[in-house]
Amino acid sequence: MPIKKHIVFCVVAILATINFAWAQSDSLSPKLLNEVTIQGAGNNKQFNFYQSSKLASTEEILSRMEGVNLIRRGAYGMEPTLRNYSANQINLSIDGMRIYGACTDKMDPVSIYVEPINLQGISAAHGAQGNFNGSSIGGNINLKFKAPSTLCHTQYLTQFIQSYSTNNQALSTSFAFEKSGKQNGFRLSGAYRKANDYASPDSSIKHSGFEKLNFAASYQQVIDSANQIRINYLGDWGRNMGYPALPMDVGKATANIFSITHLFQSKAHPTFSTETKLYYNSIYHQMDDTHRENVKMHMDMPGYSHTTGFYNESSFGFKHHKLLTRIDGHQNYLKSEMTMYPPLGGPTMYLQTLPESYINNLGFAFQYQMDIRANYYMKWNGRVDYFNQYVLNGIGADLWGGMGFDVTKNKVNALKSLSWMHCFQAKKGISHTLVLGYAERLPSSNERFGYYLYNPMDNYDYLGNPDIKTEKSYQVEYVLRQEFKKLQWSFQPFAHRTPDYIYTYIILPKEYSMTYGANGVKTYKNISYAQQFGAEATLSYRFTDAVQYRANFKYIYAETQSGQALPWVAPFKVQQALRYLLAGYQFQFEHSYSAAQNRINKDFGERATPAFNLYNLRASKSFIHKKHTFQGAIAVENIFNKTYHEHLDVGYIPRMGRNFSFTLGYILH
Repeated sequence: MPIKKHIVFCVVAILATINFAWAQSDSLSPKLLNEVTIQGAGNNKQFNFYQSSKLASTEEILSRMEGVNLIRRGAYGMEPTLRNYSANQINLSIDGMRIYGACTDKMDPVSIYVEPINLQGISAAHGAQGNFNGSSIGGNINLKFKAPSTLCHTQYLTQFIQSYSTNNQALSTSFAFEKSGKQNGFRLSGAYRKANDYASPDSSIKHSGFEKLNFAASYQQVIDSANQIRINYLGDWGRNMGYPALPMDVGKATANIFSITHLFQSKAHPTFSTETKLYYNSIYHQMDDTHRENVKMHMDMPGYSHTTGFYNESSFGFKHHKLLTRIDGHQNYLKSEMTMYPPLGGPTMYLQTLPESYINNLGFAFQYQMDIRANYYMKWNGRVDYFNQYVLNGIGADLWGGMGFDVTKNKVNALKSLSWMHCFQAKKGISHTLVLGYAERLPSSNERFGYYLYNPMDNYDYLGNPDIKTEKSYQVEYVLRQEFKKLQWSFQPFAHRTPDYIYTYIILPKEYSMTYGANGVKTYKNISYAQQFGAEATLSYRFTDAVQYRANFKYIYAETQSGQALPWVAPFKVQQALRYLLAGYQFQFEHSYSAAQNRINKDFGERATPAFNLYNLRASKSFIHKKHTFQGAIAVENIFNKTYHEHLDVGYIPRMGRNFSFTLGYILH
């Protein structure tokens, strides 16, 4: 069989197997995360503590990280933010790969396609420090695949987890199988989840259920003592996913992510290594209003995103110097369309809400660290990017041509970022870190070419601005950490100033809106600047070997040059937990406090959010017999059945009321 046909046959066979599993499965996906670590801005000890007996969803893990909040549009698919930055202001990647969501309403953040069972770790870096994988002003969150290992002897690992939640009758099932050998390793993992509508303390929240299937496969081959090849595939299929805060749900969402990686470790020069990856990903997203009541006009709204890319990372070390470089590039194709079906059999209408467009990118980044003394080092991070953005000739370009814009012309941007870190380890476990940075980011395709995109927060349709300029950001932050035998704490204040901040304003009144009942039409403009100040802090105390306490604190204050509060600013928040170990059992009591948010952006349709306290209780027990490990866990969340919502919840839909969850896990080593 020719090689090309053989590859096609293998891919078809895998997809057929997945579709068969989808059709046959009755159960759902789990909440167990195996061996996940937090790097960069996160703290490994803090993360492992909050992992709650290794039972957590990807979104729960992200929400516990320093400076991370979540924009919520439904019970599924929450969008991560870094401090006050979101969407195209941050770079959200999987295994270092650039992936663009296909939904113009941001219902498919990149993190939606990865299950905890697929993950090795999550790393986060704020501001200009996070630009190694791609340009941004807010930083980077990278979700790293768990790769198979190669060992001097053959070893197998089988893992299975089943959980059930009472509030929304959610069943979750996940599995992992791994074979490690001397010359190669192979790993399969996956999850299936199905949930009904959840209930708040006051009512059932319609259109909040979802269903999805996830599958990942990874193969690693040792070529010789210096070279290895790794092949990865990740597939994620969602259907009937409800978004109660939006006027439409998701009928179907599909992601196929492929990559092949070459790893080289020099034997002659042990400090030199390289990693080269080629990748391709395809995202399809289809919004659906057929299950909604009182729909004035039925619409089909599919979106498409295809990205091809590569990167090469090289690491060098000599004496007191370390250098890491990255050369990368990618091409992304985006399109979102709408077909409207008027009532009473009128003629259908078609338009492209995001015209067929391309983003081409080539970038270079470096990290250089100089160890001056054993307790003192400096680090520089830098990146330059060349971007080319344009729309293809066709219906979408013609719509913009009717408004006097030729969007087929190339929009070229050369972006740059640079940061400097000074780190000093003082006596008594105290460390001081000062970071200065500058960064730029590319306007998103929505901001440049979006055509009548509806925003339910302010009830306006949005037009892009092809002439919008890039945002810039000047940044400073300071980190103070101290570690004693039983007590560890950190304090991290920061300040950012963002010239040419992209803001919105009204251009057309209500009668020109496309969406029924919308207040009018807005577009984007660059204002003089915006600024934000804030701080994060962590505290950990070990009373005894059996009793531990941890807490983290987050606060942000952000405004425009005129003193107007920026949108999506989370209030002061505290997350804390007390863990107690007794005779092999683990008990964990959790408390979350969110202050009221009264500094709101009325231009964006925000409302004040009241303060709330939330309490959870978890218990777990592991049983080990030879090569078999059994784990059972039970949790009650929102113990007092509190009615609440977060400030970053679109539409301020009440969150889930009291919920009991039960989990059983099995591992065969």
